[in-house]
Formats: sequence, C-alpha cells, structure tokens
Amino acid sequence: VGASGAIAGILGAYWLCYPHSQVTILLWIYVIVRTFEIRASWFLGIWFARDIFRVSVGLEGNTAVWAHIGGFVFGTCLIIPFTPPGRSNREPRFRWLERSGLIRK
Repeated sequence: VGASGAIAGILGAYWLCYPHSQVTILLWIYVIVRTFEIRASWFLGIWFARDIFRVSVGLEGNTAVWAHIGGFVFGTCLIIPFTPPGRSNREPRFRWLERSGLIRK
C-alpha cells in the first residue's frame, strides 16, 4: 500500500473518531493565501469523493488512488471495534491525545 495508503487509513479512522472537530485549511491560489476552518467530516468526505471521482473518470495518473481509497476504507473499518458503543461523536474517544497536547478540546 505504501505511506500514502497508510496515511489514508489514519484519515479514515479520524473521520469516525472526530467527525465534528475543526481542521484548518490553507487555500493558496497564486498570490492569494487564506486559511479557514471546516469540519473534519466535510473535509475528509470531499477528499474521499475527489479520489472516487479521479478513479471513475480515469484521472489517477501516477498516483496510487486505489491505495488511498483502500486505506481510507480499511482505516474506517479497523477503528470500529475500538470505539465503545453509545458514545457521542462530539466526545473524544481517546483522552490520552488531549492530555498529550496532540489535540485541543
């Protein structure tokens, strides 16, 4: 699969664990540079849909788009057994990430 497929798997797990968290996006168009925040679920949904679109119209080029798709689906499926039933998606599932400072509450 490679590194990009593995990272896609982590993104798939993040999509299920923290769908309501905000991510900061850097928009860079020529000399215009802006940042804005968007929900992680929206960003990852758009990212996944873009890869599906690229495969469906044959625009994958030299990028291993199938590895991205497979990694994302695998990461999403693999994290399910580790998430306790009945938990709110707004509540972080892994408190140690907050304590370590890797994520903000």
